[in-house]
Amino acid sequence: MTVAEETTPRSGAWLALFVLWSLIAAAAAVVLPAPRAPGPLRLLLIVGPVVLFTLALRSSTGLRRILAALNPRWLIATHGIRVVVGAAFLIFGRQGLVPWGFALHAGVGDMFAGAGAMLLMIAYPRLSHPGGRALLLVWNILGMVDFMNVQRVIAFTFAGRGDEFVAMQRLPMALVPYWGVPLLWSIHVYLIWCHFASRRRQRP
Repeated sequence: MTVAEETTPRSGAWLALFVLWSLIAAAAAVVLPAPRAPGPLRLLLIVGPVVLFTLALRSSTGLRRILAALNPRWLIATHGIRVVVGAAFLIFGRQGLVPWGFALHAGVGDMFAGAGAMLLMIAYPRLSHPGGRALLLVWNILGMVDFMNVQRVIAFTFAGRGDEFVAMQRLPMALVPYWGVPLLWSIHVYLIWCHFASRRRQRP
């Protein structure tokens, strides 16, 4: 059996898992949107997939091979959607459809991360030198910190105020916490893993 023949079934299995998770996330967004979900369940649905992805990335050669076939430039570009989502948070905050404090944290952070992604995507061919790779690493770390900061704000500042998150209880915004955040967070994890894997390969 060739490498391609060995990889294809594994690719299909990982794709099936991704589709299954997407369906579960979508169903949860419709049935129990994040603002109405109990804190532990919300945390499980948002952070759980990132933890599972990290463990799979560490243990599965097949998954790493599949991800290695993807262009990192376009993985970075997916974060450009955060500009749109961040702007939406600020608009909803002004309209009173989400608490303004939440909108400010989530909106500004997302817009900066998304704008950084677009700049890095454009400059990606020139990021092969150590300084460029360090810049990409800093962006990934800051992007993850932004996600964690928003979860902190939700958990400690707006607990019990789920009814104020009107926009987050409607599609498509209801998909952001359960599907968009774990997916983009996992991309950060993978890109950081690639950074340190590349450094290990370059060691004499």
